[in-house]
Amino acid sequence: MTDVVNEMLGDRRATAVHRVRAARSESAEQMQKSFHVLVLADDNAAATRRERVCVATFTALLHGEDCAAAFYTDLLRQHDDALPAIVTILAERSLTRGPYGQSEVNAAESVPGPTFTVDDIAALYALDDRLTAAIEFAHLLVFHPRDTRRAHLQQLIDVGWTNDGIVTLAQLIGFVTFQMRVIAGLSVLADRIIERSAA
Repeated sequence: MTDVVNEMLGDRRATAVHRVRAARSESAEQMQKSFHVLVLADDNAAATRRERVCVATFTALLHGEDCAAAFYTDLLRQHDDALPAIVTILAERSLTRGPYGQSEVNAAESVPGPTFTVDDIAALYALDDRLTAAIEFAHLLVFHPRDTRRAHLQQLIDVGWTNDGIVTLAQLIGFVTFQMRVIAGLSVLADRIIERSAA
């Protein structure tokens, strides 16, 4: 499969930062391998590929990187035609700034913020209990990383997620979040390189 970071950047930006990425080829290779393991791996007892792609798409949408979100949305469409529109609507409705959360170490960092619960009837009908809980968990980890409690994990367990499944979800959400930050940084760098070459 083509390097997914290049696909998300687009041809022009990917070409502009090619030398930068080549200098860190091991990091690029590890990110590609992580993508295959966490997103594209076959169905397993912990999480189906459809579930993983759905959660990855929602997580990508929360970060506002349009090209990257479009990549995941297209990938999700290969599994379910209806889900991309639903997941996009949920991401738009739940979008906020963050991060929020209570810090026992630094009170100045304790910033309250909105939490997200899927209450759209059409979404609840299309998603099933497992995916609904997984999407709410993704929103929690992206915007309220310090606020995760045992009760949130229990909500996942109550709808059928195993311990292995919860670990898989957390790894997936963390990976996509990191991937979106890499894309954001490379996009800024690529645009500057392109501007300078055009000057």
